Amino acid sequence: MTCFRVTHEEQLPSIINEQIDKLALQSHQLLILVGATTKQLAPLNNIPRLAISELLCEKLLPLANKRRVDEVEALLEELISTHKSGPVLLERIHLLFEPSLQLEVLRCLKAVSKQRTLIIDWPGAYNGAALSFSMPTKPDYFYYSETDLSSVPVLWLTGNGEQA
Repeated sequence: MTCFRVTHEEQLPSIINEQIDKLALQSHQLLILVGATTKQLAPLNNIPRLAISELLCEKLLPLANKRRVDEVEALLEELISTHKSGPVLLERIHLLFEPSLQLEVLRCLKAVSKQRTLIIDWPGAYNGAALSFSMPTKPDYFYYSETDLSSVPVLWLTGNGEQA
């Protein structure tokens, strides 16, 4: 895994562009942003954004629970494919962690990013070596170690008063 600690938000667009160029050489094109505020993401307005939870909810609600599990990844791929070529920023991805969907989130994002560069606004935490979402005692808890993230660059924005 390649982790880039970003302490100055003005660095973000150039670091993202640099990483996108490097991702073109990989089988999956996935970049994870951790700790970014709405203000810090503002310079990325040229990149299409998808609020995944809201959009995916609309597609999943009419389906029976079993069909939701079977079709969630394909529906995510369909949502992303509606945008022109180039990178897409996925925001508000909380729904992907919903236990009833039985989704292995990182595997799914890697699979979908084989066709398209995805920049993920990660809603959880990063400790310098591993990503997590939620708390260990909760059913929606996910934890990805440094090994799990071996081929996924993580941009860790720490200029928000976080301890590094």
